Amino acid sequence: MDEGFVEEVDEVVKNYRQAEFLNKHGPTHWPCVQARKGRTATDIEALRQAIRYACDRVAQRFPEEIAAIYARYINGQELNDVLVHHHVSEATFYRLRTRMIYELAVELAAENRRVRRSMRYAHFFTTPHTFGTAETLHPLIAELRSVEGAPLVLLEGMGGLGKTTLARLVAQTFVDDDHFAGILWVSAQQVLFDHWSGQQRETQHATGTVGEVARELAQQLEIEIPGDLPTLLTEIRMQCQQQSYLIFLDNIETVTQMEALVSLLEAIAGHSRVVLTARERLSAVLPVGLQRQYFRIDELPPAASYALLRNAGTQLQATTLARASDEELAQVYAITGGNPLALWLVAGQAWGNGWDSFIQELASGCTPGSEGYALYDYLYRRSWQQLSAGAREVLFAMHRCAGGASAALLRTLSGLTSPAFEGATKELQQRMLMFFDDCYHIHQLTASFLRTEVVGSWGREEHDYFPVRAREMAALHAKWLMSDRLEHTPEAILVQVVDLIKDCVQYLDRPDLAITLALHFQPSLERWATWGLWSTALDAALTASRQIAEPLTEIRLLNHRSEAHRGCHQYEQASTLALQALDLAHAHHQTELIAMSLNQLGRIAYGQDQLNLAREYWEQAYRIGEGTCSAIELGRMTVNVAVVAIDQRQFEEAEQYINLAMHYFQRVGDRGWVAIARSTSATLRYVQGQTWDAIRVWLATSEIFQATGNQHAQASDEHALGCALLRLGEWDAAREHLLTAMSIFERLGSLVDKVSTMSSLIRLYVSMGKWEQAEAMMPEARKLAFMADKPLVVAELDVEAGRMLLTRADIAGARQAWERGQALQQGVGAWEAARNTQALIDSLSQ
Repeated sequence: MDEGFVEEVDEVVKNYRQAEFLNKHGPTHWPCVQARKGRTATDIEALRQAIRYACDRVAQRFPEEIAAIYARYINGQELNDVLVHHHVSEATFYRLRTRMIYELAVELAAENRRVRRSMRYAHFFTTPHTFGTAETLHPLIAELRSVEGAPLVLLEGMGGLGKTTLARLVAQTFVDDDHFAGILWVSAQQVLFDHWSGQQRETQHATGTVGEVARELAQQLEIEIPGDLPTLLTEIRMQCQQQSYLIFLDNIETVTQMEALVSLLEAIAGHSRVVLTARERLSAVLPVGLQRQYFRIDELPPAASYALLRNAGTQLQATTLARASDEELAQVYAITGGNPLALWLVAGQAWGNGWDSFIQELASGCTPGSEGYALYDYLYRRSWQQLSAGAREVLFAMHRCAGGASAALLRTLSGLTSPAFEGATKELQQRMLMFFDDCYHIHQLTASFLRTEVVGSWGREEHDYFPVRAREMAALHAKWLMSDRLEHTPEAILVQVVDLIKDCVQYLDRPDLAITLALHFQPSLERWATWGLWSTALDAALTASRQIAEPLTEIRLLNHRSEAHRGCHQYEQASTLALQALDLAHAHHQTELIAMSLNQLGRIAYGQDQLNLAREYWEQAYRIGEGTCSAIELGRMTVNVAVVAIDQRQFEEAEQYINLAMHYFQRVGDRGWVAIARSTSATLRYVQGQTWDAIRVWLATSEIFQATGNQHAQASDEHALGCALLRLGEWDAAREHLLTAMSIFERLGSLVDKVSTMSSLIRLYVSMGKWEQAEAMMPEARKLAFMADKPLVVAELDVEAGRMLLTRADIAGARQAWERGQALQQGVGAWEAARNTQALIDSLSQ
């Protein structure tokens, strides 16, 4: 049992009745808590339900022991009353408590595993029902179970034959299986047709790159994502060699840079197994020396096709189809073949029709010998023509959200009243064009045909209507995404925003809307620090600014794109774009934008621990922008100067700049930015030795950041609180705050901040004498610090390594570590830290 998890359970039980503690520090990320949230009013109640459930489970084995713990912590009885009622001494009670906490942790860990399995199974759930898969499914599973099986397994066949469905069935099989350490699934974006042009050809605007696929794999493997692809592939390779994973890469032929796919497959295949789904044979691009096994996905045989049609007829209450004879169904099969998607579409068309009229109409419009995508073209057109006007509006709205849409969003995009919307969605489900689980979905081919054929238009009377509706729906979608009522989290809206921005530039001729969205969501992205996907949106917005010749907007977007590079630790690219922005701002004599570009250059320099250069940029930015920049921008600049002045131990100047920042932020009246200035002031107090004053401020500002959604600032304050409490010897409290910070930084994907927090945790473990924990964390921390190009953090780790070596009487090793750290501190101008390290070196001679 993981010691850290047992400690988490201990903290929750001790503070079960303390709502404020649970609200701030409760592990609401536990899967067993997340699973209960939908059925309870608050996170706290979900957490308490999980604890009570675990108590009930433990009571089946240890009824008397857990009863005493329940009475004390869950019911809140006084300790003396519990001791008397349960006839135990205080010492016995605490021994029982230790044992029962462990048993509760065992039960909660088991439930977490069950919930994770259930979530994974739900993720791979397939709809609608599958037919005729057994002949391929069983050999495929056997191939993956075999120790002599090929590292690469390829499922090949045209769209609509069920490759993805078959792959999901395989994934379901292994969800509750210990054969693999985990199941990873990455779907490359379907790019079957040139969206919006009305032409069925492969698009040149594929968005799936090997880098994007690798980043998605890294997230599922919980690997920190560095800036460059080679380093990322190295990290993925190491993890896939240490444990065996089952990895699915769906629609892999839509990935651009296919030659780079070789490096990815060589990184993950071998000890781990890889299943690829593709429409075409990929022999030419696969690694030559890597064994592979092909499974060709063909059409269903007649018997399976008939079973599918009858099952669909029963579901839809289309009695004509459900009761049809084999001879009658053979007439359908002669048109559709055994293509599952085509069969489902035909089943939807049969609803409400007699057999003779149904089969006559189906056959009369189909060109003899139609197959493949020509057959889909015919069937989709036929389904479309059968729809009511309202159903067409709703289905067309799905082109904006093929990955899934809530009823509220679909109703907004379609413009229908609630009764009309309910009727339309029911009709679409009866036509087998839409299905619903937690939200509304359509098949990927349905989305492609909507964008291709409906906008391109089959009927002249619709030629102007749907292209116009596409632009109208884009505007409605943008308004929806920017509305205050929507939950603004990366999971909720990021993919939708990015897709909409790219569509506005590539297809909809709405560069103005793309720019509006990019500028609106940039502050949210700075809080979320979710840069990978957002970078593609910023690239599209930059293209838009150039299309409409808006150089001032281009300058802002160049700085935002620079910040995305900085967030990914790509400092060279970040500097290049910030300098481009600066040159463009000078060329247009834009004082405010010159100051903003200088501010960005300062952030880049500070991220590389170039303190003097960072301060030079920031002071210059403030001088230039003082008369033209907004109060918020001026406040940010002065806070930045204050931060670097604190690092340089120039406290009076730091105080002056903090007061300036406070003045600017208070002028705006934004409590989030005021909290930024107050937090910086607390840092100054802490460095000056006023630790308790700093703690009081950080406790307050951390709550403000949590309330305002500034997760990065909240985590930074939690980190600062951990360091302050470590200084005071409050080790348990320090650990609690540092682990909270680590959890948030990991969720945000902030490599620099994570490694800095790891350094503080190592210092804590060294102080506590927990050498094993410190040594276990040290190699990863050093690796990440070098990866993030953070010499000061590397120096901190060297100092802690020296302290550990000294406790083992390795004086020479300690000196070497400290001298190495001191050289790094001097190299970036951190003179105070270098002097402190010199004091440690001098102590060795005493």
